[in-house]
Amino acid sequence: GKDDEIFVAKQILSQLGGVIVPASLEEDTKDHVDFWWIKLDGERVGVDVKGMRKKSGYDIRPNKDITWLECKNARGAPGWLYGKAKYFAFRRIGLTVFVDREKLVSYAENLVRGKQVVSVRPTLCGIPYTRARWGRNDITMMVSLDDIQSLADFVLLNS
Repeated sequence: GKDDEIFVAKQILSQLGGVIVPASLEEDTKDHVDFWWIKLDGERVGVDVKGMRKKSGYDIRPNKDITWLECKNARGAPGWLYGKAKYFAFRRIGLTVFVDREKLVSYAENLVRGKQVVSVRPTLCGIPYTRARWGRNDITMMVSLDDIQSLADFVLLNS
């Protein structure tokens, strides 16, 4: 959500420097970029922030061990995994993990290779899941945040 986006933007500015430019509504919704980070060397990179997620809609609190990757959105279009962000910023307790989008796409595609899409919420990571029976055309996948962190390009500690 917006609180996570603001938190991560402030982390980047205070720990790495540069300039933060909010994404336009179209960049946010179609390109899956929450904001642009203009690095000290002038490079402009898109960042898509991912807050902590619940394992199930019935859970009271977010789960500190897993997150969900969106391969296709509810309309069946490419999900945020295939957006234009350079980095995904995953919030964890005490830190934020930054993963290059292409690296995460490769990890996700290797994880699901040869697996059937299921319509019952999986209890294990790496199983592609759809909510088609509720009229959605999405495909998501639960993954371990430890695995995500092992792919990190860099990590910022909460200050």
